[in-house]
Amino acid sequence: MFGIVFNWESNELITDKTPKSGGKQELISIETTFLVVVIFSSGLNGDRRDAIRETWLRLSGDRKVKHYFVVGSLDVNQSLLDSLLSEQRLHNDLLLFPHLKDTYSSLSLKLLQTLKWFSNQMRFKYLVKLDDDSFLRVDQLFDELLDKSITKKDSKPLYMGFFDGRAQHFSSPVTRLSLTKDTLAIDGMRNPPPIQYRLLNQAKHRVLRVLLQLFRNEDVSLGVWLSALNINRIHDMSYLCKVLLDNLSIRETHSLFFKSLQQRGFQLTYRSADDPSLSLVKYGTHIYKHLVIFAPSVEEFGGNVNVEAITEFIDNGGNVLVAANSNVGDAIRELAAEVGVEIDEEGAHVIDHMNYDVSDEGQHTTIVADSENLLAAPTIVGDRTTIGPILYRGIGMVSDQNNPLVLDILLAASTAYSYNPNKKITEYPLAVGKNTLLVSALQARNNARVVFTGSLDFFSDAFFASSVQKKGSDKKVQKSGNEALAIALSKWVFKEEGVLRVGRVRHHKLGEKVPPEAYTVLEDVVFSIEIERYVAGKWVPFDGTDVQLEFVRIDPFVRTVLKKVGNNYVSNFKIPDVYGVYQFKVDYKRIGFTYVYSSTQVSVRPLQHTHMLAK
Repeated sequence: MFGIVFNWESNELITDKTPKSGGKQELISIETTFLVVVIFSSGLNGDRRDAIRETWLRLSGDRKVKHYFVVGSLDVNQSLLDSLLSEQRLHNDLLLFPHLKDTYSSLSLKLLQTLKWFSNQMRFKYLVKLDDDSFLRVDQLFDELLDKSITKKDSKPLYMGFFDGRAQHFSSPVTRLSLTKDTLAIDGMRNPPPIQYRLLNQAKHRVLRVLLQLFRNEDVSLGVWLSALNINRIHDMSYLCKVLLDNLSIRETHSLFFKSLQQRGFQLTYRSADDPSLSLVKYGTHIYKHLVIFAPSVEEFGGNVNVEAITEFIDNGGNVLVAANSNVGDAIRELAAEVGVEIDEEGAHVIDHMNYDVSDEGQHTTIVADSENLLAAPTIVGDRTTIGPILYRGIGMVSDQNNPLVLDILLAASTAYSYNPNKKITEYPLAVGKNTLLVSALQARNNARVVFTGSLDFFSDAFFASSVQKKGSDKKVQKSGNEALAIALSKWVFKEEGVLRVGRVRHHKLGEKVPPEAYTVLEDVVFSIEIERYVAGKWVPFDGTDVQLEFVRIDPFVRTVLKKVGNNYVSNFKIPDVYGVYQFKVDYKRIGFTYVYSSTQVSVRPLQHTHMLAK
């Protein structure tokens, strides 16, 4: 076993036994494999490589997986080089580039040369690239890809990663993230989407046949290289969810809910809510996309996490799912207030003497909520007609009626109220009747989403599997609607449902194809816009009947409903007889969907003496 080295000029694989001068190079024969795991590392990170070999790489078992650590060895001292060659003789899994120095600015070049080498030197079906500070369930990934291969789900070349076109440029002068917008700028793309990539198969051959421009950020480089190819892009959010718990036993009592998230591709990181090392931020940017807080009793979050930090997380587009209960702490109460919800006093329960389950222990606090009390929003709650009665044991809430962003998802019956069952009622309860809120949601103006419920038991395995029978009723439902509703809510809050985006926007004079420098009053104009919906991991045309276009100067001069023509929404209208600066504006806001906003500015000129109006 020899040290594997990439020869920059000849593009051939050589070894530490290559003759110093003259003679034929000794090429290494590499076996064909199904999955190649490529791990970017540096010479000094031997401890990380050892940790990976001893942990998650062993998950591959007897699966057909080959792994390599890619290291740049330019300018390393002889002692380190000898150490790397010794490591290679022991493990036979290093790929050394002698003409590449490992720096942040050379990552794009390192990526390009890595793809080039594997394209020329190895036969494989899939390649996954990650860094040596990452964790990969290589067994689950292999099985998923094998299923795609057997069932022909990836007839087109596959590229799987995290795509976020809404991402904004971030720069920190004291870290490796000190990249200017000009550094990332690409012709025709003011904000190229940052991409965290995972998989690549046949696309590699097409990428390497063309001259590729290198950008300082390797994620941007790969995204641009692949942008023009006809490949299957899968948006993958499998590692972006953090779970804060009162205690780790909740992982077991609520395992069905967490398992449903994992089956949909989420990798969950469990931490105690008061862990002193907690943080949502690394290198000045948020490191999670979603946050689950199942820690009702926490009085103060640990580490760098507090209510202000979670609010900032939401302000930056993060999504949060929170479950409280009757033993609610100050931290959860303050967070609820930030999202337009007031929680009752500690010790209070939602009580309903008319609608409680036969399993109730006598205080009528295990109540039954009918699915008819759900908000009529299928995107958020699913199909109400197929959801069974819902078990709820927890605290009552009320929503801020002055906050238009808050949604009342599930209300209690008119006979319910929230109070401490161990105390005599001496004052009017906070929540009474249909004013008693069981589940609330909020979609912020930046499309961040929050779901708040007063019952941690709502998500429990016991409530998911429980039958439901109201006291005094002969009707028994074999399975509660908790699981169906919980899954629907989690899909919505984590943006698997109800996500819209704007595609291409076009406008031009009737009979023409290209937008003019300026329009003239009373001309006929054609406007079209593409709107897509995210469904089951893919973007598909959105089917809406109430999308409107406004032609606005200061106030709208034209307001019309856009008609669906193919995959576009189209409108033809005559420009008003008033010149000025206008906007084609589409502002679409519907419950359960992310907000769609598109604005295109145009100039409208008055008639000149040379103009003739069409009859």
